[in-house]
Amino acid sequence: MRIAQLCPFDIYRIGGVQRHILDTAAALRDLGHEVTILAPHVHDTDVTRQRGARFGSDHKGIEYVGRGWRFRTANTPVELSGAFGPERSRLKEIASRGGFDVIHYHSVYTPVLGMQALKFSRSANVATLHDTPLDTVSGAVERSYLRRSTHRLLPQLDAVITVSPISTPHYDLRRARRAYVVPPCVDLRRFMTVTRTIPEFRDNRLNILFVGRLEKRKGAAVLIQAYARLCAAGAKARLLIVGEGEERAELEQFCAKNSVPNVIFAGPDRDTPRWYASCDIFCAPTIYNEAFGIVIAEAMASGKPVVATGNPAYRSILGGEAECGLVPPGDVDALYRTLRRFAESAPLRRRLGAWGRTQALRYDTRAVVHDLVAVYSDCETQNHLRLGHPCLQMHSGGSRLRRVMLHGYGTWNGPGQSNGFKPLPGIVERSLFMGIFLSFFAPLFLSSVFLFSIRSSLSRLAGTLRFVCRAVQGRPE
Repeated sequence: MRIAQLCPFDIYRIGGVQRHILDTAAALRDLGHEVTILAPHVHDTDVTRQRGARFGSDHKGIEYVGRGWRFRTANTPVELSGAFGPERSRLKEIASRGGFDVIHYHSVYTPVLGMQALKFSRSANVATLHDTPLDTVSGAVERSYLRRSTHRLLPQLDAVITVSPISTPHYDLRRARRAYVVPPCVDLRRFMTVTRTIPEFRDNRLNILFVGRLEKRKGAAVLIQAYARLCAAGAKARLLIVGEGEERAELEQFCAKNSVPNVIFAGPDRDTPRWYASCDIFCAPTIYNEAFGIVIAEAMASGKPVVATGNPAYRSILGGEAECGLVPPGDVDALYRTLRRFAESAPLRRRLGAWGRTQALRYDTRAVVHDLVAVYSDCETQNHLRLGHPCLQMHSGGSRLRRVMLHGYGTWNGPGQSNGFKPLPGIVERSLFMGIFLSFFAPLFLSSVFLFSIRSSLSRLAGTLRFVCRAVQGRPE
């Protein structure tokens, strides 16, 4: 099959979605399929090639279309992408006449590149929904947007994939033709076979590893506080932090101010297998907003014990024996106690490391890619029937697809069936307007209403006070 994987983000920015797309594309190519990754330009060509070389990619099979922008609003990073002007015409040509059997959209509701390609596509369309909104007011707004946008986009999709049963309820999938739950797997072979470690960390200190972006939701600050207590209790330990983010300077200042010893801020590093191989305990203290845990699967594949927060996504991976490593999100005391228990018990670490290696095989791309091919084959068949192709070749993925649906990853089937393939005119423009309005004008409007209500209340209070003063002084109104 000819397959397109559409990424609405910077394909070479460190992130789970990007890793999943690149590793899935490589696994599909190993099976003999022709795969093209569609992604927006975020940097100029030379910078993109340099970043791709650091990532370990030679740029084969990547088609850059449209532009991407990254900014911050309400202290949250936002990434948008779209194709306008000549780039829009080029995207239309690729999506409608590119000869793809299947186009697989990732985070299709992210304005607006995926929505544009979906509008132009004549291929079978599959979408993976990666996001899990927060349990906050802003999360409720995001959840409402996700439910509305997916509800409107579903008539154009042949299949929908969510990354875990935890994230499924956040979307309105009643109109989905087919819905599956498939984890966003990566290639774990490089973690299972690595033997290289970092020489300077081969001493008698216990190495605790954190891998991820340095932002509030990842919980690095909570880990540093728990680690400081562990060192104060006399543990000979070292904290390795691999990642970059807006919190790095603040975390470094905290460590310096409080004399937290042996904290290594390594920055971003693509060669993460050697960091896993060099650690004794992996810690994932994420506070909120996780639909899956790719870094946990990587640590398990490396044979390392995992201490993590007990959010629903992590609990779905760390069940059974590994539950002893789960702690409440944001709880410094519980994280300290669990790290200390792991640090003091080498047999516990070895037992959980061995358990993790066997369990991680479920999340390797080689184990899951056949399920994706079965989904693609079924959707391609249905698309040929819908378009009325006279020569229809039936695929042999039916039994595999039934296995995925019945015995896979807790697959959920939407009860609704869409009878037609109706285009959705104006969805790109409406979604872009909604995103801009919610991000910028809605907070301004709400603050204006709040200030106006305060002003009205103060005016009425001032009038009442003036009336009382005049009454007390005996002056007429």
